[in-house]
Amino acid sequence: MKIINILGTDYTFKVDDLNNEELATNDGLCRIYDKEIIVRATDYMAGLTEQSRQNRTDHVVRHELVHAVAQECGVPYGDNEDLVDWIAHIIPIVNKAFDEIKEVENNS
Repeated sequence: MKIINILGTDYTFKVDDLNNEELATNDGLCRIYDKEIIVRATDYMAGLTEQSRQNRTDHVVRHELVHAVAQECGVPYGDNEDLVDWIAHIIPIVNKAFDEIKEVENNS
């Protein structure tokens, strides 16, 4: 279990390795009132290759973090699953582009 700070609020983050019933239909959850993020352990993501399970876990972590950030910012659409999932999907794309820009700046 880890404690992460999101805009001044501590959230507990843990990977569930017990096949938690709450995760029966989801690979992760953000309990905004308990300030807790839980993701399913990759071992319980059936039918995926090892790399696919890791990619899925990374996406789920980003997705649940977006929920937490939206909550702490007071964003009214933080419960819109499609929007949250889209943001979680584009974060690594934006990060990659940002890193490429920084690399060009550093080599100039």
